[in-house]
Amino acid sequence: MLGAAAVGGAGYALGKRRANLEEDEAGEVEEAEEVDAAAPAEEPGLGDDSIDALEKLGGLKERGLLTQQEFDEQKARILDAP
Repeated sequence: MLGAAAVGGAGYALGKRRANLEEDEAGEVEEAEEVDAAAPAEEPGLGDDSIDALEKLGGLKERGLLTQQEFDEQKARILDAP
């Protein structure tokens, strides 16, 4: 009878530990989901095409093929593009 109680107690302890671990993991998943929900769906930023265009534009200005005004106008157009 003592052996059965020891086995039962050990089983209970393991079950309780597993339940606590699952609760902790579930809490971490919920926290991660809350962070994801709080983040904007799409972060604003420049795409590869915009970055390439700005680099080319900068090169043209450095070589003296664009004035500062032309550079600024084209840069604004690129940055305002969706």
